[in-house]
Amino acid sequence: MFHLLKQYETNKGRLGEVITNHGVFNTPIFMPPGTLATVKALGPDDLENLGAEIILVNALHLHLRPGEDLIQYLGGIHNFMGFQRPILSDSGGFQAWSLSKKGAKLSQINDDGVTFKSPWDGSSHFITPEKAIEIEHKIGSDIIMTFDECAPDDADKDYIQKSMIRTHLWAERSLKEHQKLSQKEKEEGKNSPLLFGIIQGGPFLDLRKESAKFISSLPFDGFALGGETIGYNMDKTLEIIEEVKPLLPADKPLYTMGLGSNPQDIIEVVNEVLICLIV
Repeated sequence: MFHLLKQYETNKGRLGEVITNHGVFNTPIFMPPGTLATVKALGPDDLENLGAEIILVNALHLHLRPGEDLIQYLGGIHNFMGFQRPILSDSGGFQAWSLSKKGAKLSQINDDGVTFKSPWDGSSHFITPEKAIEIEHKIGSDIIMTFDECAPDDADKDYIQKSMIRTHLWAERSLKEHQKLSQKEKEEGKNSPLLFGIIQGGPFLDLRKESAKFISSLPFDGFALGGETIGYNMDKTLEIIEEVKPLLPADKPLYTMGLGSNPQDIIEVVNEVLICLIV
């Protein structure tokens, strides 16, 4: 649940708070990445002492090692990490794309899902939107992401449009699976995670706006800007944010995926539109 605390008229930025199963975090906020269920060089006590209100993990990597069933058996990702504040899990769409770019071509993508080989042991895996959501529910994250295709920026517009449409289909499938699992959890007296939909479209503003309209028409708890563009091409990132933000509901948080590799980028984005990873 998102509460809008203050709206700025000058740049349409805002201050807010997101309520999760493991507490509240304020926005805008930077999420330290703990891809493999650990933030490099920092323990859970360090994170709490530094004031980290939320961190992120990667469900695809955790599926490979140590596996979602073991994490669930140990009481969920919070107990596994020793971190009792909010945790967001990425579904792995970006990682599937990254594997496809490697020389060995470790992944193949079609409308059904992604087939890939583990970079750890070479074992074969097939992830569908339904499987990705199942993994994230088992992990026990507070915020989970739909499964999406991260199209490369250097692809032609025709491919990126097809990739965007695939992401939209996967978003609907992810949402349906989430609703099914949430109903089961409700019957068991458990609270379900929040689900964010992902906007794609590469560097093309018309596709980004089309994607923003479609994804925001679905009943997600929040929205995200994904793709290779976001955070890697800051000029285009700011341009995309300014184009799609008016199309998104004011009462939902927005997550700019991948932004923050350069601290100056965070400052620029916050200064421009008061939006930083999650707003």
